[in-house]
Amino acid sequence: TMPPKAYLYAIPREYYEKYRIRRYGAHGTSHRYAAQQAANLLGRPLRDLGIITCHLGNGGSITAVNHGKSIDTTMGFTPLEGLMMGTRSGSIDPAIVTYLMRREHKTFDEMEAFLEKATIFNEDGTTKRYGTVFGGWDYWYYEMLYKNNGVETVTADGTTDVNSAKSVEITTKIKEWIDKGYAYYAYGTNASTNMRQLFWDGGAFSVFHTSSMYDTYLTNVAASADPFEVGMAWLPGGSDGESFKSEVGGSAILIPAAASQAEKNAAWQFMMFMTSPEINLYWADKTGYFPTRASVQGTPEYEEYLSRKPAMADIVSMSSWINPRNQNPAYDACANLWRHALAQIFNEGAPIQETLDALAVEIQETLDDQ
Repeated sequence: TMPPKAYLYAIPREYYEKYRIRRYGAHGTSHRYAAQQAANLLGRPLRDLGIITCHLGNGGSITAVNHGKSIDTTMGFTPLEGLMMGTRSGSIDPAIVTYLMRREHKTFDEMEAFLEKATIFNEDGTTKRYGTVFGGWDYWYYEMLYKNNGVETVTADGTTDVNSAKSVEITTKIKEWIDKGYAYYAYGTNASTNMRQLFWDGGAFSVFHTSSMYDTYLTNVAASADPFEVGMAWLPGGSDGESFKSEVGGSAILIPAAASQAEKNAAWQFMMFMTSPEINLYWADKTGYFPTRASVQGTPEYEEYLSRKPAMADIVSMSSWINPRNQNPAYDACANLWRHALAQIFNEGAPIQETLDALAVEIQETLDDQ
């Protein structure tokens, strides 16, 4: 019921038209109840009143109600905007977020300090609890440590820089952490299973893994002999403090040109159903991935979802950094060659520069053979 002057932001209108970025508000049922109770106490019809209602709790908002309709509210595109709340900061300068990202322990250069604090050693010097574990059964779980520092397994011009100076520097540092006992590279048979079990048993402070496994981690940690709190954090960014990219794959629904018009219409309706806010949130909730549709954010259902999975808020807040995966047809083959070469370096002690030089030749041959 809010007029455009209340729900539109002072940003280009195309963002509202394309992505429906606007002020949605929240706590509507609560504000409706409060307004009606105020009218009852005053002994006057709600339609004759102008009232300011307050919803105060761990979430908080204020709404202007005129003649029984909301005309403005403090909450915005998501329930994060507005008042200071018990579980949210409310409105802050947007630059604070990137400022803190550059200064808190969220870059590759600051990982060592984190690992030193998180790792626990036995009296004989062996590792009792690893600071982290790199998921070496799939390159997805660590490749952004390289990409956020400018290293590309397959570059836009069809070459590779896996043996560049920066790549050697990062690989050397990770190898150093592994040799010190701060971390290990989970690779080979049952690598994923063993890593998860290690974390559940308290043998690893953190792991590089997918958010879709969050519920699994929660369930198994809760059932462990010594339960502990499980959270999530965005992966470390580049050493420049400016790049915090992540990449995701995904599926696509295609409508064949040869299909009949009735089939095309049915397929279109199915696509609309699959990408609707309700189904997107349901899918995210059940699979463990996070909601990908901007239209989901700001809804009461989304707020309820975050109340059950508060750790997901840190991931969702960084969603603007997410990009599609490299679309080169040979990328997967090349990235897996890289993954195996890193296993030779991290787990078998192969020389770094020579191994990466040989890898670069093999990757280039793969790219040239497309």
